Amino acid sequence: MKNINDLIAILDLEQLSENTFKGISKTIGSPNVFGGQVAAQALNAAYRTRR
Repeated sequence: MKNINDLIAILDLEQLSENTFKGISKTIGSPNVFGGQVAAQALNAAYRTRR
């Protein structure tokens, strides 16, 4: 990541339906993802989920 805009783009989620979201992961040369990224995306989805 080069700046804060890159981070925000990764943490932003595409809303597919009322309670379904899709996130992206930046390729870092490994099939693994950073756990903090997954947690931040999950919190974002939970916050945006409607009851």
